[in-house]
Amino acid sequence: MIRGILLLLLTMFAAPPLPEPIEDKPVRFEVPKPRRAVLPNGVVVHMMEDRTLPTIEISAIFDVGTAADPDGLGGLVEVTAEAVRSGGAGERDGDSFEAALADLAALIELDAGVDITRFSVWSPAQSMGGALALFADLLRRPRLAGASVRTARERRAEALRRENDDPATLAFREFTRELFHDHPYGNWPTEAGLKKIGRGQVREFHGAHYGPASLTLTAAGDFDADELLDRLKSLFGDWEPDSPAETAVSDSKAVTGEDRREGGAPPDGANVTDWVERTVVPRALSQSTFVFGHRGPSWDHPDLPALDVLLEILSYYRYFLDVRDNRGLAYAAFGYFDERRQGGFFASFAGTRAESTGETIALMRRHLNEVAAGKFTDEEAQGARRFVSASFVHRFGTSARAVREFATAEIRGLPPDWLTGYTRRVEALRPDDLRRVAREHLHPDNLLLVIVGDPELIDPAPRP
Repeated sequence: MIRGILLLLLTMFAAPPLPEPIEDKPVRFEVPKPRRAVLPNGVVVHMMEDRTLPTIEISAIFDVGTAADPDGLGGLVEVTAEAVRSGGAGERDGDSFEAALADLAALIELDAGVDITRFSVWSPAQSMGGALALFADLLRRPRLAGASVRTARERRAEALRRENDDPATLAFREFTRELFHDHPYGNWPTEAGLKKIGRGQVREFHGAHYGPASLTLTAAGDFDADELLDRLKSLFGDWEPDSPAETAVSDSKAVTGEDRREGGAPPDGANVTDWVERTVVPRALSQSTFVFGHRGPSWDHPDLPALDVLLEILSYYRYFLDVRDNRGLAYAAFGYFDERRQGGFFASFAGTRAESTGETIALMRRHLNEVAAGKFTDEEAQGARRFVSASFVHRFGTSARAVREFATAEIRGLPPDWLTGYTRRVEALRPDDLRRVAREHLHPDNLLLVIVGDPELIDPAPRP
C-alpha cells in the first residue's frame, strides 16, 4: 500500500519529458503575387484568390487625386468622389441604391488621396454578382444628383472647419500649403472655393477624369479567377471614354529637389526666435505642435528603400529614443517621407510643451543635421535596416491589401520586381550607400517650419 502511494506521488511530481528541440530556421516571407490581366479596353486587373473567408473585395483605382483640383476649386476631387458614392446610379436614386446594397450585405467605401482615388466594394461571396453589378453601375453611370453634390460640398466644408481645431492636422495643412505654394499639391480647399463647386463643375470633372484610361481594378477573396475575369469583361470591358479630355496623369510640372521651398531655417549659430516668429500659427494652447521639412523625390525614385532606412534611423534612434524617451521633451516625435507622384516631402513632427518648443526644434534639427551628414553608427544603420525589412510584411496583411500594393506599384511606374525584391534591396544596403543617399536627398539647411501654438509661451531656446 505504502509503496503504491509512493509510486503514485513520484509519477505525479516527476519532471515531464523534454520536448523535441525546434530547429532554428530563418523565417522568409514570400510576397504573394496576384494574377494580372488586361480587359479589351486596356483596363488592368490584378486578382488574388483567397479561400480563407467567403468574402470578396474589389477596388477601382482611378489615377487622379486631389492634386488635380483646379485653381480656386480646392476640394473638387473630394466632392466629386463623394457625390459619385452617395448620389445613386443608373435607374436608382441614392436611397434605392443604398437599399440594394443593404439587401446584399455589401459595403462601398472611397478614399480620395493626393494622386489616386479608390472605390472599394466588399460583399459575401454568394452575393458577389449583384454587388459587382451595383459597383459597376456606380462607377460608370453615377447620377451625380444636385442634392448629393450639395451634401458632399457641405461635408467637406465642415471637415475644413474641424481642421482648425486639431493642431496636428492644422500644422500639416499649413506646412504643405506653404511648401507647395507654387504647385497643385498646395491647393487646399477654402470656404470660398468650396462655395463655387456646383453640379456643373462636378459633372465636367467626372467626365474628364473618370474612365477606363485612368482605371485599374483589383480583386481579392473567395472567387474563381477565370469566372471573375469574364464578369469584369462584361461589366467594364466595353467602357469607352466619354470625353477626349479624359486623362490619367496630371500635366502639372513635377516637383524636384531643386524646387525646395527656400528660406525658413535659421542660419548657423542663430537663435530660433526669428524662425518661430515667421512661421507660427497662433493658438491659445499650453502645448505646441510643429512640422519642419522640405520637398523630396518622386514616388518612383530608386532610392526609396534607402530613404525608408534613413527615416527609421532618424525617427527611432534619434527622435524617439533621445527627444522623447531620454529627455522627455515630446509626447510624439517622428520623421517620415510622404511619397507623391510629382515629388513628395520629408517632414519631422513633434508635440511638446510650449516652453520647450525652441529646445525641441533645435535638438531635432541637430539630429537631422547629423543623419544628413552621414554621422550615424553602423549599429543604427543595421538596426534600422532590419526593422524596415521585417516590417515590410505588414503591407501584405490581407489579400486585398496585397493586391492593391501591386496595382499601386504599377500605377507608380515601379519595376515589375519592386515588391518582390524590396527586402533584398533593403538588406543589400551598406552604411556607405545610406550616407550617399542622405547627402543627396536630405537638406537640413533648407527647411520650412510651421508651429501651431501660443507665441507668448514659446521658448526660443538657442540651437545646440
